[in-house]
Amino acid sequence: MFHVVEAPSADTLRVAARLQLGVAQAAELVDWAAAERIAGRGDHYLARLADLGGVVDLDAAIAYFVRAMDEMRVGLPPVADCLRWYGRQLAEAIVLDAIDPFQACGLLSRIWLALDRPDDLAAWGYLDDGLEVDGQTPIAPEEALDLIKVQAVLLVGTPA
Repeated sequence: MFHVVEAPSADTLRVAARLQLGVAQAAELVDWAAAERIAGRGDHYLARLADLGGVVDLDAAIAYFVRAMDEMRVGLPPVADCLRWYGRQLAEAIVLDAIDPFQACGLLSRIWLALDRPDDLAAWGYLDDGLEVDGQTPIAPEEALDLIKVQAVLLVGTPA
């Protein structure tokens, strides 16, 4: 039997990347499921996840997420592609002042580590690792903010 695999939504990619980084919260999986239901997608497992309320166990939410993805026949790209996509989204959010740059820098550093420290993302690891110049002198927060924004512009401008 032939099964059609659908492309994931931007929200699905974001949730998948955050799960890979170990920073996803159970509540954001529940919110994702509710939004997918409102958009008319999914069935049993998506509805079960969307209906979870109160204090939700992350492991249970992840199990429903995985089953919902299978049920919806949504295929995710390879982990590296998903993380790079999320990194670009974070950089765009920094450029647009839509996210705390220091928080985004921390996530971009996690992406750098998860991808086994690729050279093109190395600045994020160094920026998040103490924000030091030449390994000695901590830089002022304003200067760090400028460096983060410059790196974000460079990442957004990099071809996918």
